[in-house]
Amino acid sequence: MLGVISVLIKFYLDGMKCKYSLFKQILQGIIKLILPLLLLLVSLVWLGDNISILKEALYVIIPCELVAIIVNPLPKWCFDNNVDGMSEIADKVLNSRRKK
Repeated sequence: MLGVISVLIKFYLDGMKCKYSLFKQILQGIIKLILPLLLLLVSLVWLGDNISILKEALYVIIPCELVAIIVNPLPKWCFDNNVDGMSEIADKVLNSRRKK
């Protein structure tokens, strides 16, 4: 069921006319990062107390990643500077440093 919902959300995001939006960034982060981490945490809780340190780490990592998804400036910067791939980002950053 979770897989079907994530696929439907991906189709919705691909169909958005705007290349960048904060809503799209948050949904993609939740699908690609938060849901797998939550699934891992639920499975670890189900396994028991043998892996308590890993569970405690996930209790800290999941909220931190949720905040990081929201405040990540890189997707907006890529949209503003017409950057499509990571190699282009590296080239733009290196070229801007050389010009200074």
